[in-house]
Amino acid sequence: MVKDATRDFSVPAFLAIRFTLAALVLLPFALRAIHLRRPTGAELRWGLIAGLVYGTAYFAQTFALRLIDSGRTGFFTGLYVVMVPFLALLLLKHHITVRILIGALCALIGLTLLSYAPGGNTLGDGLAILCAILY
Repeated sequence: MVKDATRDFSVPAFLAIRFTLAALVLLPFALRAIHLRRPTGAELRWGLIAGLVYGTAYFAQTFALRLIDSGRTGFFTGLYVVMVPFLALLLLKHHITVRILIGALCALIGLTLLSYAPGGNTLGDGLAILCAILY
């Protein structure tokens, strides 16, 4: 669906429409939450950072969908499940247990079996992998 939609709209226009609609739906809940308790400066900064990272991931994934098949994009995006323990080791110094390694291996095998899609190109694959890392 996204691949078809981005044929008619540019990626930034498509995502602007998509996120504007989502923001309008969530606005009453956000206003109520702000009324109950105002966020601190640190919460606003971290929220902005998280939003920028998440938005960048969406841009990368949507641009990747224009370049490669949706199955291939889904496979690479789904690799975030496998990447999390290794990024936690690298960035947070969390130890990887045998149980985590077995789980990551099972996830990788499952994703490969479910989503294997040959073909693609370097830019599309790179954008999808960037999306997975940012997720």
